[in-house]
Amino acid sequence: MRARNAAASAALVLILGLAGCGGPSGGAVTPTSTTTASAGTSASATPSASPTATASLPTDCAKVGSDATRSSTLDQMSLQGDGKGFVRPAPTGATLALGCNWIEGDATGVLLLISTVDPDAAVSYAQSTLPAQGYTCTVGDV
Repeated sequence: MRARNAAASAALVLILGLAGCGGPSGGAVTPTSTTTASAGTSASATPSASPTATASLPTDCAKVGSDATRSSTLDQMSLQGDGKGFVRPAPTGATLALGCNWIEGDATGVLLLISTVDPDAAVSYAQSTLPAQGYTCTVGDV
């Protein structure tokens, strides 16, 4: 039993020594102070140009909006067409990417037309044409 206690005590001293818990020889503990140097200024990241992301347009009328929104609005309607041939204000070069024409009853419906167009042509068209048709247009980063 005595050998076991001596081995346990030796193991404890070894563990404390390896962990940095041992004091200086002679048993006196000498306090030390540590100073951490830090730089007066820190480097800041230089802003880079905003990444250009390609818009992800829906390609299926059944995938437009969230499931909850479709369920509460469009699921009660019948999909009647794709909107092709519908005359709408659009800049030159606009190409219909998705058209969805939902109808309920004789007169209630939702027509969704998503087109692709050159951004500069879209801005020019909006500023010069749409106000005369009753639309209010502003140019911004949207």
